[in-house]
Amino acid sequence: MYQTSGAGGPGDEDEWFDWIDAYTYDADDDGYDDTAEIEYDPDTSCECDINITLVIDVYDNETGYWVNGTEEDYTIYSDDNDYWYQSWSPEYNGTFDFEIKLYDEDNNLEDEEEYLGIELHARSSGGGGGDGDYDEWFYSWDYDIDPSDTIIIGYDPDTDCDCTVTIYVYVDVYDNETGNYVDTIAAEHDINNGYSDWFEQNWTAYENGSYDFAVYLYDEDWNEEDLFWIYDVYLSSDGGGGGDDEDHDEWFYDWNYYGVHDENDEHQWNKVIIGYD
Repeated sequence: MYQTSGAGGPGDEDEWFDWIDAYTYDADDDGYDDTAEIEYDPDTSCECDINITLVIDVYDNETGYWVNGTEEDYTIYSDDNDYWYQSWSPEYNGTFDFEIKLYDEDNNLEDEEEYLGIELHARSSGGGGGDGDYDEWFYSWDYDIDPSDTIIIGYDPDTDCDCTVTIYVYVDVYDNETGNYVDTIAAEHDINNGYSDWFEQNWTAYENGSYDFAVYLYDEDWNEEDLFWIYDVYLSSDGGGGGDDEDHDEWFYDWNYYGVHDENDEHQWNKVIIGYD
């Protein structure tokens, strides 16, 4: 007999970060890193679907005070290659500590990581689209496969403007094996400050295969504000495909034709009428 290392006790499945990484970047191009991004791939020892929760807490490195946090739920299967990320920007210049914890569906702590002493600057008002422009970004995102030939991409975009802003979200689709461009879908949304929104776009595969998805966020002046990638998503197709509209088959159920005689009744057709259902 033996006990697994999961926090849930004997017989509990293990969950862990197969890999996790963090880096900072300058989103508003003012010369100072203002955004921390944490990427991760959680796995489980169970050959089944497991619900997990990821919790990220941010603390001020100097004072130890809690600054911000987020909580995201996912469903994982065995050691499938997943890719998720969370990004965060502070409201003031400072040095911050990040605590990342992974919980199983019974709220047992399964794995954790921390990144300490991360220096970040607040985003400038001129970020993204130049002087006087506001910043827009994806606060969170996720995706689902339903049915097997369709990916549903959901996202919550935010802006630092306390006003209504029009944004455009484009999704470019690529063949995962060749890197070739396949298709594009797009949508227009109105957002206001940090209000919680959730929008979705779906795409259906024309052919069986693995696909990559690049999701771009543009402001109302068509400045690129944010981007995330979804890699290696397998979709099985029934031959339909495309963007948000459902694909259906159409056909001629029946058809017929007849000729119309000329005005002199010489039994010479000068018109053909074609009818169809």
